[in-house]
Amino acid sequence: MMVTFISQCEKSALKKTRRVLDAFADRIGSNTWQTIITDEGLQAVKKLLRKTASKNTAVSCHWIRSRARTELLWVVGRRIAFNHSGLVPVNYTSKEVIMDKLPIQTRYLLANTNPQPLSQHLFAVGFIASYLMEKMGIEEPSLKRAAFIAGILHDIGKVDPEFQRWVGKKSGKLPEGYLPDDGLHIDAPKKFSFEEHPRHHELSWLLAESLLQGSQLNKQLLKQIAHGIYWHHTRPFRKDDKFINAEAIFGIFKKSLKDESFADIYAKTRAVLKDVAVLSEHFEQAESIPDFSKSFQLTESNLPDFKCYEDWPDDINNYQNRARENALNNLVRAAVISADRLVSSCSADDLAEYLEEKSLHQLVDNQTDDDSSLGSAIDACLQGFETNAPDVQRNKAQSTAAQQLAQLKQYAEINDEESIVGVLQGPAGCGKTKIALEWAKRTKAEKIIWICPRVQVCLGLLNDLTSQEYLHNSRIEIFTGEYKKILTQGATIADAPDTEEGDYFSGDIVLTTIDQAVNTVITHHKVNTLVDVMKAHVVFDEFHELVSMPAFNLLFAELIEAKKIQSKQANTLLVSATPHYFFVKEFLNINENDIISIDSFNTSQYRIEL
Repeated sequence: MMVTFISQCEKSALKKTRRVLDAFADRIGSNTWQTIITDEGLQAVKKLLRKTASKNTAVSCHWIRSRARTELLWVVGRRIAFNHSGLVPVNYTSKEVIMDKLPIQTRYLLANTNPQPLSQHLFAVGFIASYLMEKMGIEEPSLKRAAFIAGILHDIGKVDPEFQRWVGKKSGKLPEGYLPDDGLHIDAPKKFSFEEHPRHHELSWLLAESLLQGSQLNKQLLKQIAHGIYWHHTRPFRKDDKFINAEAIFGIFKKSLKDESFADIYAKTRAVLKDVAVLSEHFEQAESIPDFSKSFQLTESNLPDFKCYEDWPDDINNYQNRARENALNNLVRAAVISADRLVSSCSADDLAEYLEEKSLHQLVDNQTDDDSSLGSAIDACLQGFETNAPDVQRNKAQSTAAQQLAQLKQYAEINDEESIVGVLQGPAGCGKTKIALEWAKRTKAEKIIWICPRVQVCLGLLNDLTSQEYLHNSRIEIFTGEYKKILTQGATIADAPDTEEGDYFSGDIVLTTIDQAVNTVITHHKVNTLVDVMKAHVVFDEFHELVSMPAFNLLFAELIEAKKIQSKQANTLLVSATPHYFFVKEFLNINENDIISIDSFNTSQYRIEL
């Protein structure tokens, strides 16, 4: 195909995008490129542009269909630089500056080494955390509010004088975009130790406990907020951990103060949050800010538990309640951490522009690949089966099962019921993989994450899906401890290169194991993958094997509960030849009518002698 690239980039983004486009296309103007290119080449261009994208990136791609017709394929970066057709607007109106300059007493308080003002960073993280909930298909207003409040308070502990002294010295001296796996903490081993000083997320939790005391928020919401604030970083390992509750953290921190009193620090806290409230007033979509004007009052709170499953041998209700509670906490925590990483990757100037233009949502939207061709690929696959065996009863039975599974969602939408998680029961060899694909196509899947109990199951599915009769041309990704590869166009697992870390979970279909999936709810580094799981259609293959795996069965239940919170957008399918019906009905609370079975097509006779 022949395509034209148009760049509306500014500042440093000009050099980065020109370097990419010059490598693939001929420059026919100062901001225009043209070339003949394959689909794979076009995807490579888009991927490279997205990797180098910043606040000032804006590139559109147009397919020249004929002499008189072009079609906009995609835009990377600032969509507002183009209209809906990808054309560049030539008339402008002057913009009113909607953001007052920060007061002198808080302007110098920094959130990171970029250096972003703390108040701007806090509001941006809260706003994007709430927006991520929306993008994950979660309609519960309380969860969006929990994510917002946890976001605006997650780093308030950075008013700590020690942190401000350290970040001031490090500003501009670390590599651009520097972001450690566990966040930014004071790193001065010769002069400083966290054995005798709280980390900023511990101090943030302490301050939040006081700031939110007596608020109108319900108990469950306060728990979710506390969990999101404290656990947005890992708990540090200390030889003698004295940081066990609010009283202990307060006492240790107060002793460590040198030039300032705790009253001065709390005054700074309230001043920063006042700036956050000012920023919030300019964003119509932002959640309302609680009243943070109250004076400090030390609480008797203990640190929030990361997970807590007590021993209730015969009381399944307690396990169910705790699984749902943990699922809610997981979502708030994932939203806050993901938002924190997105905002922290911006320069201070970029963040200020996002705030001024009220375009913070673009930080999330620019990460979304909205041109999936998975549906058409599955459709071609199914048509191939029909062409090769048009009248076979097996095809009809498989299509009927897929239709019944898809209708569960439609039935829920019509009758305004709660979320639907479907169960497909069928013996080996009945074509469960094909049924799952047709279910995904009927429910308009743009991406499928296929979770298996073992690597061998992943490899078997990989062999099927990459074959000529299935999805030969789609991007099938395997992501396990041993294999991290993306296969397409007939590539084999031996030939395909290892996937780069920035491209994990980018395939049209991602085959992964349960241990990789539960990492999203038990680790810090992989937690942002939970956002990918929530956005995608999810298939749990051979899920009956998980029921007998201690701990994994509870974490699996947490993932199911998280998907059920999406209500009608749950798009989740459990597949097994031998479902564990008690676990499905009594523990996961899946309706018996949502279990769809298909008969075996194997007519062979067997005799078993004992």
